[in-house]
Amino acid sequence: MFVADLLRGAFANKLVDDDRIDRPAFAFGVPLPGGGGAACGFLPPDLAFYSQLVVVIAIQSCFNAMLGSLVYKMLVEPPTKAKEKVIRVTSSSSARFLFAYGFAIPMVVMEPIYMLNFLDIQNAGLRMTFLASPIVNSLRILEALHGHAPAAAGRSLYNYVVYFSCAFGISFDPVTLEPKRASFEFITKRFKTIGRDFVIGSFIISILHQYDYEFFDTRLPPHSSEHTLADL
Repeated sequence: MFVADLLRGAFANKLVDDDRIDRPAFAFGVPLPGGGGAACGFLPPDLAFYSQLVVVIAIQSCFNAMLGSLVYKMLVEPPTKAKEKVIRVTSSSSARFLFAYGFAIPMVVMEPIYMLNFLDIQNAGLRMTFLASPIVNSLRILEALHGHAPAAAGRSLYNYVVYFSCAFGISFDPVTLEPKRASFEFITKRFKTIGRDFVIGSFIISILHQYDYEFFDTRLPPHSSEHTLADL
């Protein structure tokens, strides 16, 4: 119960109503075609979102690591000589398919739904983060079932757990077949890229959000599909 209460407390802020609009970091005007202009404000980042994002990634990584160890044992682990004959007989039997389609894939699909309801996560960005596991790892389960798991990942239980728990991809050394360790230069480069994209994305969203993402007037109703290509 302590862990459950701790997790629920981490997501107490539902991040649905954006209260930053009334207190932008700074405001500026943007001229519009045909005269006139629009007042825009730059919204500071909400650190609560990023702290909750870290918790979501940690939860999903732990779940994927546990499920990945089972997938490795049931579908990937190379047979020993003592078990080779038995596995040769059962490798194409219903046991592997039952595990994949009756347990592993339902688990990877249903776990995000359960966690979203259990933690009462309402922010659209955080809810979409949970999609990474069912989209990526359902395909990894299928590749393991049909014998197409990467050779480096299937080399050991450790390698496969690292591979399966990282929904965003993992690189292996082509010589040692071990997970590559991130260098300081690589981490620095990635942080620079993330910082650049964060500034660009925040700037665009700050402008468009106050206009419900309809910066220019249009004669077409929002979200309509009954129009020609020329209307676009």
